[in-house]
Parts: sequence; structure tokens; C-alpha cells
Amino acid sequence: MKPTSLPRRQRGVAAVLMVLLTGMALTALALGGMHHLRGQQELTRSLRGNSEAQWRAWTGVELVRQYLSALTPQQIDALEHDGAELNLDRASLPVASRALADALRIKLLPAPRAAGAVVKDDKVSAWITARSDDASVTLEVVYQLGGAPVPPSANAAAQIRGGLSTSGNIRVTGAKDALLQVEGAVDTSGSLIGVSAIQATGDILFQGNPAREDGQAPLSLWSNGDIRVNSGQFLTLKARGNITMGSGSDVETAAANGAVSSSGERVGRLAAIGDVTLAANVAISAQLLSQGDVRTSSSNRLNALRAQGQLDSRGNANIDDGIIGGAFSHNGAQIFDATGQPRQLPPGTVRVRHQAGLKVPLEPVPEFRLGATRINANDYRDAANLIIYWDPADRSADTLQRIRIRLQHMAGVPDGAVYRLGRQRADDWQRNDLCPALQPDGKRCAPVSGQPVLRLCESDAESCLGGSNAQQWLLKLKPPQGMLPGVVLFEGNLSLYGRLDNAILATGHIETSSNVELWSLRQAGAARVCRSPDFPDAYPLNHCSVDRNALRESPLLGIALLAGGYDAAQAFSGGKIKLGASNRIHGAVLAGDTLDTAGSTHIFGPVSAALQSRPPGSPPPSRPLNSLGAETVIDISGQNGLPGEGGGTPNPQAGAARVLWARYR
Repeated sequence: MKPTSLPRRQRGVAAVLMVLLTGMALTALALGGMHHLRGQQELTRSLRGNSEAQWRAWTGVELVRQYLSALTPQQIDALEHDGAELNLDRASLPVASRALADALRIKLLPAPRAAGAVVKDDKVSAWITARSDDASVTLEVVYQLGGAPVPPSANAAAQIRGGLSTSGNIRVTGAKDALLQVEGAVDTSGSLIGVSAIQATGDILFQGNPAREDGQAPLSLWSNGDIRVNSGQFLTLKARGNITMGSGSDVETAAANGAVSSSGERVGRLAAIGDVTLAANVAISAQLLSQGDVRTSSSNRLNALRAQGQLDSRGNANIDDGIIGGAFSHNGAQIFDATGQPRQLPPGTVRVRHQAGLKVPLEPVPEFRLGATRINANDYRDAANLIIYWDPADRSADTLQRIRIRLQHMAGVPDGAVYRLGRQRADDWQRNDLCPALQPDGKRCAPVSGQPVLRLCESDAESCLGGSNAQQWLLKLKPPQGMLPGVVLFEGNLSLYGRLDNAILATGHIETSSNVELWSLRQAGAARVCRSPDFPDAYPLNHCSVDRNALRESPLLGIALLAGGYDAAQAFSGGKIKLGASNRIHGAVLAGDTLDTAGSTHIFGPVSAALQSRPPGSPPPSRPLNSLGAETVIDISGQNGLPGEGGGTPNPQAGAARVLWARYR
């Protein structure tokens, strides 16, 4: 039996239909390809326009910062009272930049009000909108007026309030003119290496060894109180009080508003508004100037002496050229009286004459003042990428269920989304995932549309936050993965272990007691912050460029640790940082209250302690409250950013305004 065949006419019609259908298909395919190509071109143009708009918006952020820095507080108040529109002057811009004048729209927001009255604060808010082609970007920016969270001096290794004691082996590297600036007293012992100068508002007791790096000048001390050194070589001692130099001391210049005494080896130039006492065999190699009396003993040698008061020399003193305004006695016998009348011949080694009414002009030692610093974790709440807090309304017996983590400015995550700790994989016994919701067992992630599950950290225990309690956080990480990169704010106190590429902020205290390796965002660089191989699906939008190849400039980039915060009533709490065991901290360490280092601590950045727990106007503490001990190294060579990929653009923010935080609207 054969299959039935189509008549010849029908076969012809079928062939024609096949040709038509094939032609239509090819036409549709060609049109689809053209549409896809055009769509890709439109997408490319859109992305290019969006990137250009973002660049212009961030340029506007810097222009507004510079503009605010040049204004007086009264001018800023007038602009901020009801808000203001700002415009760029096209004529003042270079020809290549005049498109900015048309592309930027800058609006200063009105000052906050309470009960109809303007609330005075130190912040200014602005909306900065930039356009490019069909793309438009708006940044909401908050500027901080005055002050800065980091030491303003480029060579300040430490700025400490509340006094400072040092012991063990303390080394400062990275700058030949490194400073330690202290509000309060300084008490040193052990070895201090690499410091160019210590400046303090209180007394300085230097009992240690003032060693120095190759090519570095000897140590200088400047105090509003008294200075006492036991031994060692010093370049300059300046005190508004008294100076005491012990045996073995060698000082190039000593100046005091009070009295000076020395039993050391040498002083080059000595100037005292008060009396001067020289013991042992100390030599004055240049000159001694005093508006008071001078007493010498043993075998002192003075090249030049000028004193308004009397001179009492003992032993085998040698004075090559002396002029005094008072009486002169040697070994108890008067050589001439206060009017210059001779009583007996002076010894041959002493050449001193009298000058009635002698005046020795001396400039008083000026007062040292430490500039204002405000350290407040809550200032950066809106710029943080993870805010970790305890939910007081959750009464679960399982403490991990009571932890909440708010994500902000994170790629792929709704801004402000609150996450829980749990596990996504059924074979995972740990709870280190960020879950948008939990299943009824309180341990496994439950899906929520539009909110992805993210990996928070790696740990050896059930969770990297295991062992935490209300306001007492324990973060223990398993190296080398660390934690989701970005700025992390803990509400409460924090104990820290492990390796991280983060800025760690806490409203309470921070301590380490095991191996910690922490890299600030700047020193970690864009490769680890914006393109982390351990956390490839999430990165901080507000700290990474659009192409993820660089960091956006921010005061937070250089901060590794920051502790302490003010509440809405401006009451301060927390702020103590205690670094123990083994630490390598790559970035600034900022304690709102006090700082204590021990063990083996290496800090690649400046340190600061603000003693903000002390009520304004209260007397200084009777003893130093901050300490640097054991093996502590402070390396300030990279405090303004490291060279290489993702280092960011150095921006010292030296003016009156700085960017506190910024976000896309």
C-alpha cells in the first residue's frame, strides 16, 4: 500500500507558501537583530550618560564643600534659613568645564526646626542633581561644619586627651617629623623610637630612652607645665613651668617660663625667666640667659652668661664671659655686691662683670593647645552599609534570632532592608547568611521577593556573632574570608577577632584580645572592597565607583576603628578602645574616650583619643588615662591613602566643611 500523494497543483502552492514563510522569518530575524542592536546602542548610550551624570554630581559635591568652607557662619545661617538655590558662574569656569554650569542644579535644604524655631547645629544638607543626555542623578549630601574625626596634622601620629603613659617598646615610623600631641600629662618609660616631638598641656616626665630613626633629629618636648628628663639626647625642651634635666642628659636648647636645673652632660642654649641651678659637670656650650639668679657647682663650664639676678658659683666653675645685674659669690665668698662694688678678686677661671639695671629680654614659652576633635559613631549612621543591633521586642530564647542587621547602600539590596541571621543551604549547620526572613524553625532562610540572601561572614562556630548578648557584641571570624565589606556600625560594645576589610564603628567600647587584622576601605582598596572574590554579589554603592574599579572619596575610607557616640540629647557613651594580644590595624584608630594598647600592636595610621566622657569644664585627670604599651608600632606613612588601585584620592578636608555622608536619591 502506497501513501497518498498530493496533486501537482497543490504541491506548487505549498512550495510558494514555504518560500513566503521563509522570507517572512528571515525578515523578522533581520528586524529583530536590528532592534537588538539599536537596543544595545541605546543601553550603551544610557550607561555612558549615567556615568557622566554621576561624575558631574560628585564634582558638584566637592564644589559645594569648597564654597561652604569659604563662608562665615553668619553667611551659612542666612543661606540655610529658608534654603537656597546655588548656581555656578559660567564666566569663571574654564571653557572645557562650562557644561557643568548647565548640568548641575544645587539646592541647600532649609535648616531643621523645632516648634517653629531654627535648630542650630553644625551640619548643612544639600541636594545636588546632575544631568547628561537623558540621564539624571541626584545626590543627597550632608556636610559637617568645623572639626574632623581624624588628626588634622599630617604628621600627628597620635592626638590624645586625658594624658598618656608609655611603657615597653613604642615605635613611630613613616615620618621624620612625627608628633605625639597630648591634652594632659605625659609619663614615659621604656623605649620611645621615631618621635620627633611630644607636645602636652600638662607635665612631661620622660624616664625612657628617646631613641630615633636614621636621619631623624633628636626628640623635642613642649609642655604647658613642667618637664623632667632623666637622660638621653634632646633637641629642644620648652616649658611654661619648670625644667629639670637629670644626669646623662644632653639638650641643645632649653627654655622655661619658670626655673631650670640640670645635672646632665651639656646644654647648648639655656633660657629661663626664673632661676637656674647647674650641678655636677654640666656644660653650657652656647649661652645661659636668665631673668633670675644663677647657681653653679662642681666643674660647670659656661661660655656666655647673662643674668639679671645674682650669681653663686661653687667648685671649679669656668665662666668665659659673664654679665650679671646682681651680686657675685664664689665658694661662699662675695666677689662683688649687688651694686657692683668689688669685695675680693674672683678666681682666674671666672670672668664675670656687673652691669647695673641689666635686662635680659626673653620671649615666654607660648601655650600649646590641642585642636577640637569630635568622634561620634552616630555621625556616620546614614553612611554605614551594615547596622547591627539587638531587637528588644524579640523575646526569643535563641539569641541569634534577636539580632537584626540593616543593609544600606548595598548593591542588589533594597535600601534600609532589615535582615536576620540564618542558613540558606540545607547542608549548612552554621548561621552566617543574611536572610530577609526566617522559616518557623528560626534558623533557615525564608524567601522574600526582591531581597536576595547574602553571605555575611565565615566562622568556626555556629555564627560569627555567636556569644553576643544585648549591647555586647562578639565578632569572631574565620580567616581568610572575613566579613561582607563596607562600613559596619555596631550598636553597643564590641569584642573583635579575625581578618576584615571594613571600617568598624561602635557606639560603645571596642576591644581585641586575639589575632586581629583589619584593613580600612582605603587600604584594602577597590579590588577587595568593590570586587571582593569572597563576596562577589554585594558591594557598598556609596563607597565604590560605578565601574567598581575605584573608591569614592569619603572621610570613612581611612578609618579602621571608631568607638563612642552621642545620643539625641548629646549625652556621650562608650568610646574606649583596648587593643590586646596581636593586632595589625591598617587605618586610623579613633577612640571617643580613651585608648589602651598592649601585646603586639601594629597600627598603620594615626590614633586619637578624645576623652568625651569628661563633662565640659571639669579639671584634667590626676593621672594619664591612655596608655601605649608592650610592642606598639604606629606607622603614619599611609595615613592619607596608599598608592595603587582603588586607593582613592587624598583629600585632607582642611577647610571648614567636610562631607559627612552622601547617598543617591
